[in-house]
Amino acid sequence: MKSHNAETYGTNIMNLIIGKRFDYPKSLYAVHDTIKFFIANKPNALIVDFFAGSGTTLHAVNLLNAEDGGHRRCIMVTNNEVSADEAKNLAQAGYATGNAEWEKFGIARYVTWPRTVCSIEGHDINGKQLKGSYGVEVESYEKDDDDTVISKATGKPTKNTIYKKTKRQMYPELSDMLMSDGFKTNTVFFKLSFLDKTSVALVRQFRELIPVLWMKGGAVGKCPVLETEELPDMLILQNNKMAVLIDEIYYSEFDTELKKYPEIKTVFIVTDSESAYREITRTYDGKDCYQLYRDYLDNFRINIRR
Repeated sequence: MKSHNAETYGTNIMNLIIGKRFDYPKSLYAVHDTIKFFIANKPNALIVDFFAGSGTTLHAVNLLNAEDGGHRRCIMVTNNEVSADEAKNLAQAGYATGNAEWEKFGIARYVTWPRTVCSIEGHDINGKQLKGSYGVEVESYEKDDDDTVISKATGKPTKNTIYKKTKRQMYPELSDMLMSDGFKTNTVFFKLSFLDKTSVALVRQFRELIPVLWMKGGAVGKCPVLETEELPDMLILQNNKMAVLIDEIYYSEFDTELKKYPEIKTVFIVTDSESAYREITRTYDGKDCYQLYRDYLDNFRINIRR
């Protein structure tokens, strides 16, 4: 399929948006079509790409949403390594991993994130509006007419079918979608780092864990931010459809507040006591409940054993 050509609809699209920063990106339409097989009828699906590369998956999800009005979300994960040639040049210039000059050329900051922002906002890396549409035009031959001729060999009339070359859109629903219009969506960039498990267990790094809890709760709404340095007793985040009981002493007040917002579907309880956790959550049918920080630390230990 023409639309699956990696040079035309992978490399050329990338070069149009951010320049020659990434070799061999996948065709945007190859990824779009592959994903569509599985989530065409799932407008609220969550797609996770653990090896994001140039960010084609998120771009394709945004394209699919624009095509059918879906609200699918995409989480991309990538490291920030530089290419072998870039690493060599940076090392010769006296830079090393961790230096700002080195990190800015890593794939996450130099390719994935800029491509994501530019495709959503409809401009290239220099701020100029993107040209063209998301349509893909192909040539084909269609029957035009029938012509009757006399065969020289037999002297009998023979019918010949005449075809004409025409152009058609492979994705008619995308043909009028200008790249400069971008997409009606939001995106946020998080840097993953390691937390000290002891500090986590002692509730000393709750602020750092909020994005993880937000994503665990479905990444609904804008990621919450604590406005003060002092930890509150609880967080009732109706816009994010999640709640956190930080001090179990205030369970009664927490329960009262939670009943006011039936739309909240994810609940986190900070407690070391398994029995207290089960007592607190026993009436929360239909909600996804998690014990902090046991669930987080158990997962950490499982991964360590692997």
